[in-house]
Amino acid sequence: SKKLQSQTLRIRDSDTQDFFSWRNIRAVAHQAGFGRWPVQANAVGKDSVAVVVVDGAASFGEPVVIPELSPPEIIRWRNVVPTSFAGALLTIPRLGGDSCILTGAHKVRLPTFTGKNENRYMMGVCLTCGMTKRFPTDHRMAERMKSERETSILSGSAVSLADLSAVEMASNLWPVAVDTLSYIGGGASKMLEGVARQLENTAVFADHFSRSLDQLGVIEVVRDDWYRQQSFVVAKKALAGLSNGSIALTGSWTLSETKLLCTLAERLGGEVAHIDEEFGSLPIVRGVEITSLHAAFDDGEVALAPEAGWNILSRLPSLGSVMEEMMGDTMPGWTSIERYSPLDSRWSEAMTDSEPGAYRIRSRFSSTYLARTEVDVEEGLAMFVDPYLAKHFAAQIAGQPLVAYDAREKVLRVPVGADLPGLYGRAAVLCSGRMPVVAPREYSLKYSDITPDFAAALTGRLV
Repeated sequence: SKKLQSQTLRIRDSDTQDFFSWRNIRAVAHQAGFGRWPVQANAVGKDSVAVVVVDGAASFGEPVVIPELSPPEIIRWRNVVPTSFAGALLTIPRLGGDSCILTGAHKVRLPTFTGKNENRYMMGVCLTCGMTKRFPTDHRMAERMKSERETSILSGSAVSLADLSAVEMASNLWPVAVDTLSYIGGGASKMLEGVARQLENTAVFADHFSRSLDQLGVIEVVRDDWYRQQSFVVAKKALAGLSNGSIALTGSWTLSETKLLCTLAERLGGEVAHIDEEFGSLPIVRGVEITSLHAAFDDGEVALAPEAGWNILSRLPSLGSVMEEMMGDTMPGWTSIERYSPLDSRWSEAMTDSEPGAYRIRSRFSSTYLARTEVDVEEGLAMFVDPYLAKHFAAQIAGQPLVAYDAREKVLRVPVGADLPGLYGRAAVLCSGRMPVVAPREYSLKYSDITPDFAAALTGRLV
């Protein structure tokens, strides 16, 4: 038989990391002194010295003293019904009786024959629907290929689908995707999106994937001045202590390192589990002291991060000071604009952009989110942000933090679509090692294992 095509597949994992990719990676972390550092990571220079540094779950530096504020217990946005965007009216023209959409018979126009076949194939276009189809220019070749196909089918060489065995898809590919990132080490945001689309081929999931890994402390995401994702780097591997005493593995753990650490944890009397498979998972170790596990494994590269969530939060400034440090850009023009109301967590049409707050300019395929302080309004400027940061900026300006706290359940709630931004969200996520879960009846996202002290310290930083 004649070989028509061959392809080589090379299976790789994090134990055989991509040398060229890792060699070109620049260290990335959140560093105090770089403007919007609590909500945006920056490249780490060789000689850079920052007072506070956060890399994944690990944080270094002196805590910041900010007055605490008891979060409200009542969910203000409970009865809010999300409003849908009313776009332009789409009109479908009436089809004629001979339309190929109804009859299935296309009216194909072929190129004019010049007396010589210049190519083996030519392209025809349907006059009704615009469909293109390839046709052979050699009639004898077309007949010969048709005869060969029919002979092949009659000879029984065709594969019967009934004889094929069923293939079971893996129920949870999240750890495989995370291991892929550890193999790559970092790169452009398109690479991160490409990995995400192997799990679910939608833009919504790709955004959820990158935000989840950033909040879990697995990666650091670099954004440009318009707050658009540019690149990512796998964060420093760390043992992150959770508020319930468990330990989460975050950052650039390889498969062999994870396996070794799990073996050591079991020898020390602990157990290993994955949690939150639907929304993203981390390996979790229970029943072992974090210092004992770190001492048993320590290879000189693992960061020890006890009480990871609390230590990150304690080093963060207030959200108001972040706004003051951010540089505004020229306010873009618009034909229609919406303003966010933190009181009921709703976007509504605005007649002007001359008031401080968060704004949304919607186009046919995307939305631009802006935040404006009083200074920005006076100078004709605006800060380009994402929707989550825009909403919490608006709440900060209004003095109404978008949080509610249930001390009995140890649950912190925010409106759906108002995830805690940047390191404020990472600190809350690393209290439990879980991404927040949607509670549809409350129109809320629930962060779990949040202690009263943490909730008060977080609320004090959001106003």
